[in-house]
Amino acid sequence: GLALWRFANGTDTSRVMHKDFVSPVKSIGHGITCTADLDGEEEVWRVILELSQDIGHRLRVHELSARGVQVYVRGNDLLGSQFQCKLPFTTQLPSEIANAAFRVFRERYRWGSKVRAVTVRAIDLVPQNSPNQLSIFVNAEKLDRRERLQDAIEELRGRFGKTAITYASKLLSDIPEVDVVITMGCNVQCPFLPCSHREDWGLDDPTGKSDDAFLETIRLIEKKILELQAMYKQH
Repeated sequence: GLALWRFANGTDTSRVMHKDFVSPVKSIGHGITCTADLDGEEEVWRVILELSQDIGHRLRVHELSARGVQVYVRGNDLLGSQFQCKLPFTTQLPSEIANAAFRVFRERYRWGSKVRAVTVRAIDLVPQNSPNQLSIFVNAEKLDRRERLQDAIEELRGRFGKTAITYASKLLSDIPEVDVVITMGCNVQCPFLPCSHREDWGLDDPTGKSDDAFLETIRLIEKKILELQAMYKQH
């Protein structure tokens, strides 16, 4: 109250910042008011996962990592609740942010009303290259692979748009009839799916390799897609 009074009366004595001064980023969040009520945990999880994609991207843009996650939930009765938790390690990974946000939501939200709005926020930010305290409960090798995978996802989205890669899940039995099935190779055995045309592109798995290896794989996939498109335009 006293600070507001000083501002209102022009007696603030804080230093005037340079015109090029940029205020440090203290948190990065993303929220949405849904078009319909969310009446189950699965629906809330989908919203949290989608919001976390944008948060992870913006953390990378600002070269920051998060040490905590905050969730704000507003019910259809217009009453809101806010929860937060610490992360076991600093991260930019959307999946880690989403999992932590959903976990604290499940633990704390009492479902007195259906959910209408959700906001997820990455908090307690530090530079992305800050050292991490190792833990016996965290698989550092697996975490490194996931970070490299996210690097590739960011590269793909940067070249082909935000929706080039997204999270999805569907049973094979739910997939309608398809004409073309493409398998990547990568020493992975893919499930059988009936089709009229099948190709295996025999790509090398770039996991664990340099950024250049990821970029080369992306270029190869783009080239083969364009070739496949041209082939079907001729028929």
